[in-house]
Amino acid sequence: MVCNCCSIDQIISYICENEYQYFFQKKNVVGVGVGYKVKGGFCTNKKSLIVFVSNKISSNELSCNDLIPPLYRGIITDVMESGTIQFQKLTQKSRPVEGGFAIGVEGTMESTTMGCLVTDGKYKYVLTTNHGIVKDQFAIGRNILQPSPQNGGKVPEDIIGTISKFIPLKYKGTFTEPTNLVDCCMIIVLQESLVSPKIHFLNTPPLGVANPELNIDVQKIGSATEKTIGKILSVSATMKLEFNKKDYIFKKQIVTTKMTGDGDSGAIVLNMRNFAVGMAIGGSQSITVVNNMANVLKSLNVNIVTH
Repeated sequence: MVCNCCSIDQIISYICENEYQYFFQKKNVVGVGVGYKVKGGFCTNKKSLIVFVSNKISSNELSCNDLIPPLYRGIITDVMESGTIQFQKLTQKSRPVEGGFAIGVEGTMESTTMGCLVTDGKYKYVLTTNHGIVKDQFAIGRNILQPSPQNGGKVPEDIIGTISKFIPLKYKGTFTEPTNLVDCCMIIVLQESLVSPKIHFLNTPPLGVANPELNIDVQKIGSATEKTIGKILSVSATMKLEFNKKDYIFKKQIVTTKMTGDGDSGAIVLNMRNFAVGMAIGGSQSITVVNNMANVLKSLNVNIVTH
């Protein structure tokens, strides 16, 4: 429930988390989030409710029910074309493996990105996405290779660890609409000498965790597109992602300008001071969707290895 004393950020965040269905039932809408309104190609620095659409269509081609109102509960809206959002290569063998390189599951021909190292205080783990590694509920204990099998990885010489824990993903059904907060799993490392806490190209581990802030520059190292720099467009977003012909709804997401390609899921997104703000999970031709790092770490009950 919002109140008169709530800030505009709190009001928009509440709408994104609790009233997103109003927008998702409209044609082409794939997400809503907090952001600055853009007018004539320029940022106005006015907080607004950003409505992400897969394809921007002229209002005279839409039915009344599919139109995005200019104001929603007194909040300015801004429609931003993103394309359809999908879960999304440094592919050669590397020892010790640094964040940014491609990893994969034994017996598959798919790759994802090693994010960073995390710890529960006793063991060290590789952090990456669930959708890129976990194929079913029986995934615990499966071997992870670097390079991935897709890139020539072989058993046993290229095994770096095994799947240890993951947060299950819930997809939208005919009569149910469960939501997700994070897309993550962790891989227990067989030997610490096989991996490094550093992020490739940055020559440093993440220095800690930072809150995402609108309009700040961020960077990532991924196995497909390597180092890219983007800008945070929206926070507290609720987004609809497509994977294997199913829709997954994620709440409390960060949305950036496009920073990723296929194979970059799992890449850690850092601010320009090398503090982690999130982990990339998917994208489209114009944006990237990022889990909030604080939520990822809390869900797995771990901390980033910073040295």
